[in-house]
Amino acid sequence: WKKNVKKAAEWYEKSALQGDVDAQNSLGYLYDKGEGVAQDFKKAAEWFAKAATQGSAIAQCNLGSLYHHGEGVAQDLNMAVELYEKSASQGSAVAQDSLGDIYYYGRHQQQDYNKAMQWYEKAAVQGKSSSQTSLGDMYYYGRGVIKDNNKAYEWYKKAVVEGDSEAKNSLDNKKEDVITTEV
Repeated sequence: WKKNVKKAAEWYEKSALQGDVDAQNSLGYLYDKGEGVAQDFKKAAEWFAKAATQGSAIAQCNLGSLYHHGEGVAQDLNMAVELYEKSASQGSAVAQDSLGDIYYYGRHQQQDYNKAMQWYEKAAVQGKSSSQTSLGDMYYYGRGVIKDNNKAYEWYKKAVVEGDSEAKNSLDNKKEDVITTEV
């Protein structure tokens, strides 16, 4: 496996140098994770940036994450949000979920549950389980919405179906509160 990834990195680099957007993003990913190459966040950011400028939603999201966490680039939440928004507007559930988190926890600006809800819903309908769990939490605790244990249960259940262990824990721990009665 390691040998194959190393070989793949060589081929990705050849294609990336010729401007192939998918190869640029893939090479950035390998540098980000340290697979087949030595982990190097700066090189990851460089390759993601090349693909992002060509409009790759995946690369925009990946580069946004590096700016969000200050890996390979100076931490810049404004740039992270800008990149996440570009990616999210192209339908990236990962970017939508990240934006939901930023607004839910107030990491970029002031906490904004309405914006968090909007981004989480976009990702959740695409099957992003962490967004489904976050929506369950918002309804369970009444954050930005009227507290609604039935809706919380629905979102937790969807996330469990997607395999989200946090949602399963939420259901198990809040079972008494969120179980609905059948009519």
